[in-house]
Amino acid sequence: MPEPSREHRRPKVAFLLPNFGGGGAESMIVRLANAFAARGYEVELAVFRAEGPNLAAVSPTVRVVSLDVTLWPLAPLAIRRYLSRERPGLLISALFHVNIFALAARLLLPLTRTRFIVTERNMLSVHVRYSKRKTRHFFFLAARLLYPFADKVVGVSKGVADDIQRIARLPDDKVTWIYNPSASPEVLARAEAVADDPWFDGAKPPVIVNVGRLEPQKDQHNLLKAFARLPEAQRGSLLILGQGSLQDELERLARDLGIEAQVRFAGYIDDPPAAYRAGDRRCSLRSGPAPRSRGPAPGAPVRPAGCPGPGSEGYRAGPPAALRRPLAGCAGPSAAPAVRR
Repeated sequence: MPEPSREHRRPKVAFLLPNFGGGGAESMIVRLANAFAARGYEVELAVFRAEGPNLAAVSPTVRVVSLDVTLWPLAPLAIRRYLSRERPGLLISALFHVNIFALAARLLLPLTRTRFIVTERNMLSVHVRYSKRKTRHFFFLAARLLYPFADKVVGVSKGVADDIQRIARLPDDKVTWIYNPSASPEVLARAEAVADDPWFDGAKPPVIVNVGRLEPQKDQHNLLKAFARLPEAQRGSLLILGQGSLQDELERLARDLGIEAQVRFAGYIDDPPAAYRAGDRRCSLRSGPAPRSRGPAPGAPVRPAGCPGPGSEGYRAGPPAALRRPLAGCAGPSAAPAVRR
């Protein structure tokens, strides 16, 4: 059989990430790359550094390319070299700073045929609240100067898409949104597994599971304060999954609140669906902003944790009221009056 003409071949699809860290963006991009490869596309996953827990989740059919970026200001040059050498038909990047570097590289390749899709996983207007003032102005300026050079800008929710469109002043036809997948067959299968952690054996029900990076935007400070307000008889146990710069601070807060024995900081784990199923009354408090991104196992009720960002599902009242209603729902009706006080 003759080989199909070049015009009819599927384009090479390249994804761009900083690394294979444990965040939701990295996990979703790996899942997308694997899915494209499973459908017969030639797929490459280019990263600044080929390291991080999600590296193990990359399919053998996806080629991993390390750009060996050690200094981030040099990232556009590394991306430019990669695009000149590999010439993918489509480049899909994720995370704001990576998007900026990718679009800067495009300016260095004015004749490139590669189409650029940048994906936004967070509201830039919310993200900059946790940045220095000078950095905040740089983010807005970079978005307005570079995002118009993208072929398409895709938000993880309508709120994210509207936010970046307003900041970057983009026309309607350049911006859209696509929700993250919630439960693939693989996730559903993993959800049936038993959590391999002896902590569950002694954990008092109900077990409340929180998922999110330990960073200011995720606001586990209010989660711990609200959990401490629950009546001790209904408090149960709290499992926090995630890593971040605030871990030591949050562990100190748990000690100061006298709830250290009921709280476990489990760090990043490869199989959170199994943890979602733990306890007699399972409840997941999603601290991450991306809706439907890493949903819990079937049968585990989900309560929004009030994290500012994509979507309007969270409870946005002032601290610690932001978590009163979700935690009351997790602990049960008998705990609700005390939590609301």
